[in-house]
Amino acid sequence: MKEIKFYTTNEVAKLFRLTTQAIRQTIERGEIKAVKIGSVYRIPEQEVKRLLQPIADLLEENEAPESPETIATAPEPVTPDTDEPITDNTTEKPSSLPEWDGISGIETKTE
Repeated sequence: MKEIKFYTTNEVAKLFRLTTQAIRQTIERGEIKAVKIGSVYRIPEQEVKRLLQPIADLLEENEAPESPETIATAPEPVTPDTDEPITDNTTEKPSSLPEWDGISGIETKTE
């Protein structure tokens, strides 16, 4: 017999950023298939995958590459008073700006 993985209502709630009560109510309405063992529900992995499929489809639609025409016609940013293209000629950042060390989250001022 094939081993089936089950999720708790709490695990599914966290996955969908819902409350466990919302998951239980959805199960009781028959919108989520689950097994009740005593007073707790267990949701089969296949059911969780079914619930995730519309989200995966939506993400695939949003990741569609832009057509070459769209990329080629994107306007270049220009300065308002001269209509010249904006270029970043700076190679060093100003020393008066604080730096973030990325580890402790403490900002330090460089001199």
